[in-house]
Amino acid sequence: MASPVYVTDTALNDSDKSMTVPANRRYKMMGGLAKLITSADVGNRQIELRVTDGTNTIFAITANGTQAASLTKYYHFILGTDAPAAEASDIFVCPIPMGLWLPPSFTVQVLDTAAVAATADDLTLRFLFDSEYS
Repeated sequence: MASPVYVTDTALNDSDKSMTVPANRRYKMMGGLAKLITSADVGNRQIELRVTDGTNTIFAITANGTQAASLTKYYHFILGTDAPAAEASDIFVCPIPMGLWLPPSFTVQVLDTAAVAATADDLTLRFLFDSEYS
């Protein structure tokens, strides 16, 4: 029987975060929120969510816009939705597939693929998963 698991990573000074499914569990992605506060370092950040088996990318979704320096933006990872053609000024909507169960040791990674200010930008994550014993 599945039960909800709330996973957060609110440590600062990092623009690349990963969450790993623990041994003997499997997680079903239900949704998540990433918040990126960018430093004054010039450059456009590109946020991407990746699901990997530890080595290979199984699924990836890239936000349909970039984020410049000195801004705060929110990235909503929502089940079974289409990304809108235009985003609100501080919100990106990123679709994730329905029914995506992740086995033990799979990872969910959210990162700035441009790595503009990898240790100065502040990326925080809040994700909800269904969890069951594998």
